[in-house]
Amino acid sequence: MVEATTGNARFFRRSGPYPLAVVAGTAGGIAEELELLLEGVAPLQTAGPNEVSFLDNRRYSSALDQTQAGAVIVHPDMAARVPRKTAAILTTEPYAGWARVAALFYPTPPVCPGIHRSAIVAEGALVDPSAEIGPLSVIEAGAEIGPGCRIGPTRSLEPA
Repeated sequence: MVEATTGNARFFRRSGPYPLAVVAGTAGGIAEELELLLEGVAPLQTAGPNEVSFLDNRRYSSALDQTQAGAVIVHPDMAARVPRKTAAILTTEPYAGWARVAALFYPTPPVCPGIHRSAIVAEGALVDPSAEIGPLSVIEAGAEIGPGCRIGPTRSLEPA
């Protein structure tokens, strides 16, 4: 585990670092065989040499020209635009690849089965034992919460 450079560690659990080959495979792409260890994800404009970014919309190709990212997920048509100091991860679906890579670095925490003591579950609601019902949640009669589902905590909609 590395310390988060992107995303608040109180809210986003972080994993990594990962070698370029693992990140490229996760993206569903290919990359040169380089000894590059990537520690996180970031936008093209702010990514550093140990981070991976992506470009899916050609309108933002000028940001690609200026990036300091260690690796960039791009369509093969954009490979020539990737700066020499940046590893290109080539895939026909850069946005989908980016989503998978972001999930690699920021995995969804596992569900913690159970019903929080402050949650309200109405009689007649069905909650699978493997589901997680968070603090102050309200499950109405007739609701069905399936296996592995997570119902997060209620939060106030009032302005702070």
